[in-house]
Amino acid sequence: MLDTTGAACQGFARSRRGVLRQFGEIDLRDMFAPALPRAVTALGFAIICAGGFLALRTLLDMAWPGAGPYALCYPAVLVATLFSGAVSGWTTLALTVLYAWYVVLPFPNSFAFENPLDVPRTIINAGAGALVVLVTQAFRDSARAARIAREEKLAERELFLRELDHRVANNFATVAAVLRLQQSRVKDADTKTALGDVATRVSSIASAHRQLYATTGLTDVVDMSAYLPALCSALEKGILSASGIALSCQSENCALPRDRAITFGVIVNELVTNAAKHAFPEPQDSARIEVSLTCKADQWRLEVRDNGVGMQESRGNGLGRTLLEGLAQQVRATMHVESAPGEGTNYAFTLSPDADSRA
Repeated sequence: MLDTTGAACQGFARSRRGVLRQFGEIDLRDMFAPALPRAVTALGFAIICAGGFLALRTLLDMAWPGAGPYALCYPAVLVATLFSGAVSGWTTLALTVLYAWYVVLPFPNSFAFENPLDVPRTIINAGAGALVVLVTQAFRDSARAARIAREEKLAERELFLRELDHRVANNFATVAAVLRLQQSRVKDADTKTALGDVATRVSSIASAHRQLYATTGLTDVVDMSAYLPALCSALEKGILSASGIALSCQSENCALPRDRAITFGVIVNELVTNAAKHAFPEPQDSARIEVSLTCKADQWRLEVRDNGVGMQESRGNGLGRTLLEGLAQQVRATMHVESAPGEGTNYAFTLSPDADSRA
């Protein structure tokens, strides 16, 4: 119980720090530039904050005339400095203190002091307001420095990942080249075919990997509605360009972690390549392959289907089937295959969105 309460308190504290940090990074001068000069924005926001102070002061004086003449200066100064910098804070402080001094303190509408203690009171309150400006500006500087540090780390991470991506792509290409070289040297037909299949699958993984980064960059979460159509377009221009097979792809808006997206891409690449190779032994005008991804609240479903000759029993339990089962297990999906002679083949992968988060 104590551990749960402590964890909840820590989570709340982290959340509150995150909100405060976001406030510290807001700068109205940047938001309105270059339409408005930064100085104009700062002074304009100071006037707005001072106007808010005036409205609250008027309401307060209706109930308790002259109560806490400087009390409302502080929130106005804090807001002005927090969102528009020290210049806005200093301006708001000057406007609000002068107003309270001139209008609220006795004598009204005069800078004269009726009570000698009002002199140190005014000096102390003005000094407290100045302290608010200084502390708030220090917080803003700290938040901005933290943001710059995060951006620099993200830039370094992006550079590192791009270099890693480049090396991985080169490694895939090297492995595929070595396999094809070995394939050209062997004499046994079965071995040659097996090496060719493995080389094709390595190239398939490389293609899915390259297309992911070309489409979505280096984000941790991938929009499948952009990634899958781009992958299908690359496949259509590549392995299907001379086959006459039509490839269509539809994907709803699904956000997947990058490693899951790569696995889905490899599945699509494998099945499209396999269908292009085996589903249409004879050319036909109506040959087509369809890829679809639907995302419901309780289920995601990836389907790859063709209208070819159907899957032969001899191919039903081969390396490709084993690979697909392994990929399905990797994303915690259930694979279902339907195939009939002359009616094509349909591969369906279903999984719960919760299963993806537990993986």
